[in-house]
Amino acid sequence: MIKWNRGTVLSFHMGEKEFFMKKRSLIFLTLTMLALSSCKGSNVSDIPVDEREEQDVAVADSEEDDTGADSPEDIDETDESETSGGMFNTGNHVIDSMSIDLPDDREIESHGWVDDDERCYRVRIDYKEQPENAYKHVEDFFYYIDDDESVISVYVSYPDKDYPDSPRYVHDACDFDAKLEDITFDGHDDIVISLGHAGSHGDEVYCAYVYELGEFVYHHSFEFIPNPEVDAVNKRILSPATYNGVEMIESYRYNSTQNSFIYDYSSVDMQGLDADAVGFFEEAAIYLDKPFSNESGDALTSRAAGLTDFLFMTCFEGKEVVTDFEETTVLCTQCRISYDDWAYAIKEVFGEENPENLRDALGTEYNGEFDVFYNPDDDCIYTCAGALGWGYESTNVRHVWKDGDTYVVLYDIFIEPGIIMEQAYVTIEEADNDYGYRLISIE
Repeated sequence: MIKWNRGTVLSFHMGEKEFFMKKRSLIFLTLTMLALSSCKGSNVSDIPVDEREEQDVAVADSEEDDTGADSPEDIDETDESETSGGMFNTGNHVIDSMSIDLPDDREIESHGWVDDDERCYRVRIDYKEQPENAYKHVEDFFYYIDDDESVISVYVSYPDKDYPDSPRYVHDACDFDAKLEDITFDGHDDIVISLGHAGSHGDEVYCAYVYELGEFVYHHSFEFIPNPEVDAVNKRILSPATYNGVEMIESYRYNSTQNSFIYDYSSVDMQGLDADAVGFFEEAAIYLDKPFSNESGDALTSRAAGLTDFLFMTCFEGKEVVTDFEETTVLCTQCRISYDDWAYAIKEVFGEENPENLRDALGTEYNGEFDVFYNPDDDCIYTCAGALGWGYESTNVRHVWKDGDTYVVLYDIFIEPGIIMEQAYVTIEEADNDYGYRLISIE
């Protein structure tokens, strides 16, 4: 997360050429406010120089801020706006800002208010000649007038075409439209900038700078929400999505603890599935190879070599912790389940016609931590975990579809918190067995 703080000037890079944003000279804009029209009925006095707060443009010294962006259309400007040595006459407000010292290859493309309420003024910078693999629009300077009339300066740059995975990457048909919108629902304006249209569906992508304690903080996570729409009543961000040909509306929220926009899993309609069923089949979603189908009746047997994790983690009914297991001197946790109970689940839930074939593919004695084996002495399946536990991925249910007795559960699988590694569609159906469901397929 990158912050642009008031009163700080940092260096930034453009291609191989490094330059610094400096004050050429501090220019205080003492604007004599124009007489208001007769409908307003009064004049606005000058603001004394000593009551204004000196503002610097803060820029990010980051590899992310390496380049520029697509040639935009002009934004609306006030008739009174003028540009002279970095001074911007807004016509209504006094903004104290530094003179923008542009490199020789850049120019001010346009400047004007972002919003009708005249809270945020924007200066757009272009290359004079568009470099290869870069966009003509290269950077923006925003000046936001806070509630106390101080000015918060925000610098934004855009990566070039060689870095499509970079934050703030510019997609097709980008006009760089900017707006003020409260996307965290804390009562403060946030800055939202269009990054064009991405993917086969032409989804609109936006980057966001969130107001936090007098600063605007960049949040890359907002760019993962396609076609975002603010639902102010329910304090969430809505986004259309299509899964398996089904159109839906997904919900996102800003999580201040994680400083990120996250999917709102609490809003998922579970279609009557209970937590035990969801939890039981999430292990299949994580560990069974995809695609998976039990139509042949020997899907598990054919994958026995890679089933250790799955067999260990699956919470079979009757599984118990063993306290008298003496096959190892290494501190270890062992669980076991009788072969009959295990075979019942393998056959009735996972469609394995001959569970004994899967049993025979396992070892018959303890071979160390993280092992699954069959012990013929007591006719039990054993699982063994290390003293520190078993590290594994986690899941969340993103959607559930129901058609009669059949359910399709879409799991998001996380390799670490907040990072989705993959997704799995798990199809199950209601069944007359101790578990209540049987697995049909995984895609």
